[in-house]
Amino acid sequence: MNLLAGVSFLTLERKEDFTINVEWIGSGWMRLDIGTPDNRYFYTASYITSALTDLIENAIFLLEHQKDKTIKPYQGSIRIAGRGCYMMHHELEPGFITWHFQPNGDNIDLLIWEDTDWDLLKNITQYGYSHEHYELEPEKITELHKGLLFILCMPIRIFASIILETLNELEQMYTPEEYMNRWYSAYPQDLVDRLRTLAK
Repeated sequence: MNLLAGVSFLTLERKEDFTINVEWIGSGWMRLDIGTPDNRYFYTASYITSALTDLIENAIFLLEHQKDKTIKPYQGSIRIAGRGCYMMHHELEPGFITWHFQPNGDNIDLLIWEDTDWDLLKNITQYGYSHEHYELEPEKITELHKGLLFILCMPIRIFASIILETLNELEQMYTPEEYMNRWYSAYPQDLVDRLRTLAK
């Protein structure tokens, strides 16, 4: 069974084709605006899961993994399985947004879901999108497709460039001290510097 049967990937070739903007940060909440020129989605992530740090760590991992396939992902919200799929989730309290990545050579498939069956998403990480493991009722497939916000394919370096653009804009909005006061956690400068070095 192919869980994504009938769903088409949107292939991106420029960093302008998909953007991740931090609208504001306040009292342990981070408002994110993500999407393509034709499809935008806003959500407010809780400090329970560090949305910005997760994205930076994913970009670092993707660039490092591109050179050395033995490198494992960072700990935290990122999970990896033998098939090379991994995901992170951002808590909304209530609800959650799940980002699912699958490296494919120099590219990644990126799928983003809203409030989809968590056990099913964990199975996707374990087994991939097409596997005999899946014996699901039609309504489960409908639920999976209904919650799918974005289904994208892009070069890994484009994804890293998108994250760097997000960080550049954020640094114009807040000083490290202001970030700390609003998010209750220090700005991840070491990770940011590492990503900038890898992306050169």
